[in-house]
Amino acid sequence: MSNLPPWLIESRENVLKTKEWDALTHNIYDAVDQHLAQSHVQYFTDLSDAEKSLVLERAARSLRATTNGGPTPYDNLNKRVSDCLDKGVNNDVSRSLIKDDPTETKSDLILDKVCDGIVGLLRKWPDQKYKLHAFLNQPLPQPIRFVGWHLYLNNPTYRQRFTNDLTNNSRSVLSPLDADIQRNCDSLVPTLPSANDMVDSKGNMSAMKAILSYHHSMLSNNRDLSDSEYYYAVPIVLSHNPPLSRTEKPYEKSLGVLIEMYRTFLDTMPPTLRDVYLNNSTQELDPWFVKVEYYLKEIDRPLYNHIRSTVNSSDAHTSASVDQYVLSFIRKCCYPWFKYMFVGCLSADPLMYVWDQYLITSDVPKFHDELIPAIAAAMIVTLRDFLLKCRSPSDMEAVLQRRTNIIITRQLQSVVVRFFLTDFKNRIAKSHFGPVIDPTEGRQWTGFNRDHVPQVANRPEQRFNDRERNEQTLQLEKRLREEMAKREENERLLQSKIEQLQRDMERMRQNPVMITTAQPVITTIPPRAQTPVERYVVTETRPKPVTPPPALKDTSHRAPLNSPVHDLLRRIAQTCNRVAHGEGRNSQVLNEQTKNDIRVHKLDLKMAERQVIGRTLQVDEWEHLPATQKEVYSQQMLEAVKARIQKRYTAGRKG
Repeated sequence: MSNLPPWLIESRENVLKTKEWDALTHNIYDAVDQHLAQSHVQYFTDLSDAEKSLVLERAARSLRATTNGGPTPYDNLNKRVSDCLDKGVNNDVSRSLIKDDPTETKSDLILDKVCDGIVGLLRKWPDQKYKLHAFLNQPLPQPIRFVGWHLYLNNPTYRQRFTNDLTNNSRSVLSPLDADIQRNCDSLVPTLPSANDMVDSKGNMSAMKAILSYHHSMLSNNRDLSDSEYYYAVPIVLSHNPPLSRTEKPYEKSLGVLIEMYRTFLDTMPPTLRDVYLNNSTQELDPWFVKVEYYLKEIDRPLYNHIRSTVNSSDAHTSASVDQYVLSFIRKCCYPWFKYMFVGCLSADPLMYVWDQYLITSDVPKFHDELIPAIAAAMIVTLRDFLLKCRSPSDMEAVLQRRTNIIITRQLQSVVVRFFLTDFKNRIAKSHFGPVIDPTEGRQWTGFNRDHVPQVANRPEQRFNDRERNEQTLQLEKRLREEMAKREENERLLQSKIEQLQRDMERMRQNPVMITTAQPVITTIPPRAQTPVERYVVTETRPKPVTPPPALKDTSHRAPLNSPVHDLLRRIAQTCNRVAHGEGRNSQVLNEQTKNDIRVHKLDLKMAERQVIGRTLQVDEWEHLPATQKEVYSQQMLEAVKARIQKRYTAGRKG
């Protein structure tokens, strides 16, 4: 949660303290337990990811089915979350207004705070990018735009390859035609409606040239770049946040992200557009032209009739042939719009709005076949006043080629919301993403209209509480360090004693001494095959068992040795055996305790295996795992075993 803004973290903590959260989690836990009992499953962790999702989905459905017409626990929690967010962001903005004296208005500050929260959530959970469908027919704020586009145009392989090429050989990222690409950029960009945002920025122009030069160097053939490839780079560069410097070249990190987005866009673009920009053909776009003609006929019949009468003034044709003339006119005017994805006809703001809609819905199959023709029809309807004044096809063509740069985002939004938005939402609702949530229909925030002054963050009692809490934290950390130091010292002492005993026993093994007295019987356990649970245990975590010395031959017939050295060694051997094996009842207790410890250790290993891997491995399955995976599993399982041992130790101390 470190990447989230403080007000959002505070709101989350406040939500976790509410009774609505407790009620929802309690109901979910009960529903999950009920489904597990019906499925004869003991633990939720025994399920796979798909099974977990299915159980949670069934639990959610069961909660919705038992509402009796009243508000569900989710509805109550949703209202509480909205209230906490409203209070949190407005309190944070109020503190900023009091403390920092910013130049922005309160509305701007609230929007900035909300954008920061959305960006933090998207970075933390990128799989939730489909929630950006809520921005349907809305332009994305620049911070959300850059993160959202990057999530949909994400391919780390391209970025990593560019970084490696730049590190190993900086010349390899440049095309042999780098100078020609630079000249083409300098001559092409000033002709675009978005030229003001590009030409006046050294960072934007340098980034565009670098993207195209590296893209050309990656081509297997030595063909020249098409005009479309130049056009597509413009909105990619303009999406960067913060905007690239007007006086300096972009950083390598920014270039890597932009190159990744550009190349991924070319890979994921609709096959229709890919064929068009590579082959300069128009037949692939005929379905889009037909849809534009259909939309015009449905949403603005007077404009359609005027276009039909203008492009074909002869009365000798039937209505069907007239439609073909209109279709030919639309094909001629809309072809460059589709080919260049509206880059050469719209100014920067409406262009970025169109690309926002295209990218946030790119995860809906075939949605672009409806969106792109609808945008073209909306542009024609927006220019209807100019088109109605035209008396010849050439005049209308001039309007659709030269007047599109005056279209603003609000005009396109107005046409889309009137004629297309309902169908767009229904189209998305039929996909697996579910219905689009309209933010304007949710619970309204009221904190903006309140002149509430939040509690000052540096009040005396709060400073005292913070200081007391910090002192307690420091004391606990100090005690923890002392306890760890004491434990490490004890472990070192025990380890030194064990090593000393091992050296003594090794020396005795190398220099055997004939002892006349009867030796105690040393029981040795024959080696056994490793169980599958023990195969991945790292041997460095516990000392190897010391092999007992071989049984001494019976020397009772020999004369006793009364040497003091021999007597001392005999007593040492007897003491070692008594320490290792015990005597009488102690030996039996030690054997039982050892068996119990072995059984508990096997159980710990088996539970750790289920926790880390999710199941129990077969007998030979561990041997076929890669060495790196064995090492990772071993470390994770050892940590799990340690946690279980620490848990039993803590429970024993409390008991």
